Amino acid sequence: MRDAPSEGDLQKRAVFLIGLPGSGKSTAAAYLEHLGFVTVSASDCIRALCRKSGIALTRENLSIYGQSLVADRGHEYFAELLLAQAGNAEMLVFEGIRPPEVLIWLKNRIHKTRVILIESAEQTRLDRLLLARGEDELSYRKVMAFPMEQDIVKTTSLVDETVRNDSDVNEFYANLKRSVLPML
Repeated sequence: MRDAPSEGDLQKRAVFLIGLPGSGKSTAAAYLEHLGFVTVSASDCIRALCRKSGIALTRENLSIYGQSLVADRGHEYFAELLLAQAGNAEMLVFEGIRPPEVLIWLKNRIHKTRVILIESAEQTRLDRLLLARGEDELSYRKVMAFPMEQDIVKTTSLVDETVRNDSDVNEFYANLKRSVLPML
């Protein structure tokens, strides 16, 4: 583990997208890619580790694996995995980080950061998940009870700005762009 940021880390700029499942983090990350950001997905990192270990890719398994990874190896280990995934890219968007300690570790290594909370009404999030992932309300409620999902509440104290995602996608993109302008 590194004790201090590298020179390359100090040159990076990072937007951290946090929010509950179905709030629009992935949609926001895809939009930010059009502005030149490279997406680093915490969920994709966990999925890759699960595949490597032969663990079935269920929401429950991903949550349990992510929790045990941080508990067993430390938040620094997971944060370094995410930073390594970023490679040499200078403009990053980290999507879906749950443990606040991971977010704090990364913020301490990257010179210029912005934490954006993507918020949507619960029914809107549920409708999106039902449509996009074919989930039912019972599975949604079960996921929301996972401790890693509850960690999102702890990260809200780190938020620089909140962007609502309840209406028109073009309005969402405009508000998101306005929020990241200081990073460009």
